[in-house]
Amino acid sequence: MRNLTCLATAAIVLSLCTAAAHTTARAENTSMHQTKRTDSATVFATPLLRAQSGKAEQLSARLQSIQHATRAEEGNLAYDIFRAVKTPDTFIVIEAWRDAGALQRHIRTPLITDFVGRESHETLQGGRFDAIVLQPIDDLVFDTLRPTGKTNAADRAKRVYAQAILLAKEGKAEALLDQLRAIRKGTRGEPGNLGYNIYRSADNPLQFVIFQGFVDQAAFDQHVKEPHIATFTAQLHETLAKTDYDWFLLKAIGETMYDEPTTSHGAGQ
Repeated sequence: MRNLTCLATAAIVLSLCTAAAHTTARAENTSMHQTKRTDSATVFATPLLRAQSGKAEQLSARLQSIQHATRAEEGNLAYDIFRAVKTPDTFIVIEAWRDAGALQRHIRTPLITDFVGRESHETLQGGRFDAIVLQPIDDLVFDTLRPTGKTNAADRAKRVYAQAILLAKEGKAEALLDQLRAIRKGTRGEPGNLGYNIYRSADNPLQFVIFQGFVDQAAFDQHVKEPHIATFTAQLHETLAKTDYDWFLLKAIGETMYDEPTTSHGAGQ
């Protein structure tokens, strides 16, 4: 994942939107999860932002200040903010857009250009952040497990999420994808799993991003002990370019795509 200046990142996102828009995906069903499917034009992006020393709360507030307006934009499907548990100066955003045009319009809004210009000077480490534009694998993009209907704030506060960024060896991307699909099948069968999504970088076909959610820390702790995780751990040297891959344990800031929505997004406007 490249380090990019904020303005350069916006330009790269724009250039990659078309590639993400042409993603084709294979549909898959599961008995435990409700799956909201999107068409092949859906575009995802995941910015990763690190705050300067002492500026984490300010950056958190600034991200939250643009969340509501972004979710109200036409074409927005999700704009979720997460904070790393072990490194709380790190924030990850998961964005979903109906198509490349919606993402392009979002990037050009004064809301985003002002945010990028201000935060590059005031809150971001090195005045920069990382971003990856993503293509969903198998069209499983809003996986949810809601056995008791609408969740409450106490339940949501217990939830934990994890994101991993994986780089395959040359010639091993499809083998890695097969491994990830096997993990997904096992993980989605776990009682405490909220969802397991696989994405592929629109810029680098060797790069994959995994995002998953769990009802609480105990469910995640149990997840890492499962046989399908042990199998992957034993085999990862065969497919990964580096086995010490980047991953983050996260807590959500506000509602996410894994919650019953209480506010409308702009997708149907």
